[in-house]
Amino acid sequence: MSVLKSMFVFVVFLMVLMIKEGHAQANRDYKLNLEIGANYYKIPLGDNFYTGIMPSLGVQYIDNLNPSFAYSVGVRYSPRFGWHKSSYRNAQSHYADFNISGLWYPTKNIHLIAGIQRNFQFHQEFRGIMNFQNANPKSHIEAVVGMGAQLSQYANLGFRYSIPFNHKGFQNLQMVFVYNLGGFKQRGKSPRNLEVAFQNPLLVEKLILQRQHITELPSDMHLFENMRDLMIDGNVLTRLPDEIGSLKQLSKLSARFNAISELPETIEHLKMLEELHLDYNRLEELPPQIGQLENLRFLYLSNNFLSKIPPEIGNLERLVVLDVSHNKALLELPATISKLKMLEKLIVSPETLFPIPFVPPNARLEIIVVDPENPDTKLLKR
Repeated sequence: MSVLKSMFVFVVFLMVLMIKEGHAQANRDYKLNLEIGANYYKIPLGDNFYTGIMPSLGVQYIDNLNPSFAYSVGVRYSPRFGWHKSSYRNAQSHYADFNISGLWYPTKNIHLIAGIQRNFQFHQEFRGIMNFQNANPKSHIEAVVGMGAQLSQYANLGFRYSIPFNHKGFQNLQMVFVYNLGGFKQRGKSPRNLEVAFQNPLLVEKLILQRQHITELPSDMHLFENMRDLMIDGNVLTRLPDEIGSLKQLSKLSARFNAISELPETIEHLKMLEELHLDYNRLEELPPQIGQLENLRFLYLSNNFLSKIPPEIGNLERLVVLDVSHNKALLELPATISKLKMLEKLIVSPETLFPIPFVPPNARLEIIVVDPENPDTKLLKR
C-alpha cells in the first residue's frame, strides 16, 4: 500500500506542476474526445479469480497547457461481464467513473498518461458467486498509467493500466480508441504575437497581428496549415510573402492600413478565401490570379492607387461586395464585371466612369457612389 500511496502522491504532484505551468502560458488549446475501450480485468477470489471483459464509453476534455503537457478530465461508463475461473458462473456489474490525468508528449506522436479515477458502482447481479461484493467494492479509487499513439489528426490508440488503492490483486488493462469530437480550439483570445503563435502553429485558427509595426511576415507562414483568419491591419508591410499561398484553409485575410504595393501570384492558391480586405494600401494593380479565388465573396480595395482592374475579376462568381472607391486613377471598370451575377453592392467614386453601362443582372444590386468631397454623403443608384 505504501507503494501505491507514493504513486498517488507523485501523480498528484505532477499534475499540480503541469497545471501551474499551464496557467503561466497564454492561448492554451483544448478539445473534446470520444473514447471507446475494452478492458481485461482480474479480481482474486481465494485460490481462484474472477475475470472478464469491460467495454467502456466515455468523453474527455483535454487542455493543452503547452506543446509538451496537457491534462484531461473525463467521465466513463463501463459495464462489466465476467465469470469465476473454477465454476464459470456469470456475474455482471455496471460502473461509472470520473477520471483526471496528466499527459506528457515526449515525442510528436506519442503521449504518456498518469492519473487517478474514482469508480462508482450503480448495479450488480450475482449468479452463485459468493464474496464477490467483498472483492469488488461498490466504489474505489484507482491509480492509472498508460501511453497512446497518434493515428491521425482525429484519433489515437492507447492502453491504460490501473490498480485500485483499497484491495489487493486487482488488475485492469484497457485498450482504448479515442476520437477527436470537437477539434482544437483556442482558449481565450487568439494569438496576438508571432512568438506565441509559433509555439503551436498547427493549432492556430485565427492570428491577430494588428498595429504591431511589422515590416514583413516570416517565410515560414506555411506552418499555419489550419489557420482560417489572418488579421494584419495597421502595420508597415510593403508586400505579402509568396508563402501566403500555402494557407489553404484561409477564409479571411485583412491587411488594411499597410503600405502593400503588390500582391503575390501565389494568392491564386487561396481557394477557401471568402473575405479580402486591402483598403488603405499602395496597390497600383492587381495580379490576374485574383480571378482564381473562386469562393471570394467580399473584396475591399478602397483608398489605393489602382488605375485598372484586371478582366479576370469577372471570374469571381460568388462575389457579393466589391469596393473600389477612392482610387483616383481608376477611370473605368472592365466589361467582365457584368458576369458577377451575385454582386449586391458595388462601391465606386465619381471619377470612375458613371453611369456604368454594364452592370450585373442582379435586381438587388446597389451601386453606391462615394463623393470624396462630401464623405458623409452617399449617392445610391440602382
